[in-house]
Amino acid sequence: MHALIAKYAPGTPLGWHRDVPDFEDVVGVSLAGEGQLEFRRYPPRSMRSDPLGGRLRLTLAPRSIYRITGPARWEWQHALLPSETLRYSITLRTACRPGAAGDRR
Repeated sequence: MHALIAKYAPGTPLGWHRDVPDFEDVVGVSLAGEGQLEFRRYPPRSMRSDPLGGRLRLTLAPRSIYRITGPARWEWQHALLPSETLRYSITLRTACRPGAAGDRR
């Protein structure tokens, strides 16, 4: 298990990424201000070829919990949009099973 505590000052973004493949499930706890978590398919697709328009947005209310696992974990990237208020997050990641990360790098 891996834990990370982050402070996001107003206006701080977190760019597009997938957490490193050494970890399996990702669980986040959002604290203080509201956040916007955006998802896009990985690898990114054009707006024309994706019926979902290529992106989904999730509002992270204060004291909310989210889990990224399965296809959401491996077939999508996520980014945190700049927030108007101070926000904290606690991110927990489970270790990947031995040999499972080989095809996800």
